Amino acid sequence: MRVFIAYGGSTGKQLAEQIRRWLPTLLPSADPYFAPWDTAKGSRWRDVIDAQLHESAAAILCLTGDTLRRPWILFEAGAVSQRSRLYPLLFEVSPDAICDGPLEQYHATEFAHDDLLRLLLDLQELPGMTKRREPVLRRAFERTWPRLRREVEGILARQTKDLAQQVLGGWWERITSPEQATALSFLQIESEPGGRKLRLVGTSYGRDGTPTAAWESRIAFVDTDRATMGYLWEGDKLTNTRGKRRGIGQITFIRSQTGRVDTGQGSFDDTDMRSSYLLKTFRLARATAAEAAVMTGASDARKAAQVKRQLAKMK
Repeated sequence: MRVFIAYGGSTGKQLAEQIRRWLPTLLPSADPYFAPWDTAKGSRWRDVIDAQLHESAAAILCLTGDTLRRPWILFEAGAVSQRSRLYPLLFEVSPDAICDGPLEQYHATEFAHDDLLRLLLDLQELPGMTKRREPVLRRAFERTWPRLRREVEGILARQTKDLAQQVLGGWWERITSPEQATALSFLQIESEPGGRKLRLVGTSYGRDGTPTAAWESRIAFVDTDRATMGYLWEGDKLTNTRGKRRGIGQITFIRSQTGRVDTGQGSFDDTDMRSSYLLKTFRLARATAAEAAVMTGASDARKAAQVKRQLAKMK
């Protein structure tokens, strides 16, 4: 039975290759198709992939945080779903992350022991798949799971390593939006325990240096190929109109000619969880060690003065 393995980006390609190698060892009647390895040289690869999509009885979409909305992934998903079963497979992505997009109608699988085993049990129930007795399949899964997990964890660790090492630390976020209460944020990009995940922690300020909001990321992921970071965030307003805020943001880091990352740009949406919605854009500049020391440990008065100086620099 043909199973189409879809992916996006270099990290997604490496993850998809692991699934391609692993799947037939547990389900021998599964015939994975994984471009580009299964596309003959000289062929019209778009025509070949389109044909394979229509011949596949199932598709596994290998999704990382940076590929959830990529057009090619969504095209493949749409083509398969017209006649086949679609299985989003999430790598270090919460199922909540696909709840507001085109893939929300599909029951996703997390790359985790129990969820992946359940996916195998479901796949072998499809027409054309030779069914193995459940105890036999479970034993085979237990034998192969440790190695597959090590390979995947190694790929995911390399995904964030290069970019993460360059963007850790303090940053200034100069905000442009219709709402004038907040003009600048000081944020810190930190590495979570284990070093594979990043988190953002920020405080926003008005033009007079008064704190207006405190926020942090709930999910953060990087796309090393594009030097971007996406994140889901939640926070609290600190002004007179207090209230919870949340949204989705993206940062595009800009590399200098020497390869350093000291600036960036991006946008985020901001909602009060009831009705108010704003899209805000920003410019990003790396904070010096001295500036970061003030913003993380000095008095409120010194922080306010530093904010005013930074606003003058980033007009």
